[in-house]
Amino acid sequence: MPILFVLVFAAIVAYNEVPAVAEAWERIVAPHAWHAKQVCRDAALAQAAQPAYARVLRPGRVHSTADGLYVERLILGEMSAAGSEVKVEYSCYVDSAGGLVRVNRLQPQGRGIDGQSAR
Repeated sequence: MPILFVLVFAAIVAYNEVPAVAEAWERIVAPHAWHAKQVCRDAALAQAAQPAYARVLRPGRVHSTADGLYVERLILGEMSAAGSEVKVEYSCYVDSAGGLVRVNRLQPQGRGIDGQSAR
C-alpha cells in the first residue's frame, strides 16, 4: 500500500512539474484539445517577432465552441528589440477539423528579464 501511495504522488508531481508528462497525458486523454494547442502554438511561433528565439511559457487552456475549440492564454517568451525576454499572450480559434481559423496576439506583458520595458 505505501508503494501505491508513492507512485500516485510521483505521478501527480510529474504531471505538474514536467511539461512533457502533462502533454503526453493530454495527447492520450484529450487528443482534440492537444491538437488545438499544437496548432495554436505553431501559429503563435510563426507570428513571433523573432521565431528562432521564442519559447512557450504556458501552453494555454482549451475551451469548446459551437464549431471548434478556443485556446486562450498561450504565452510565449519572445526576444524584444532590446534583447530582453518579454511575455506575449496569444489566443486562437481552431475549427472542428483541426484547422486554424484565427490567431490573436495581445500586447507584451510586464517587463523583460533585464528590467527593460516591454514596449
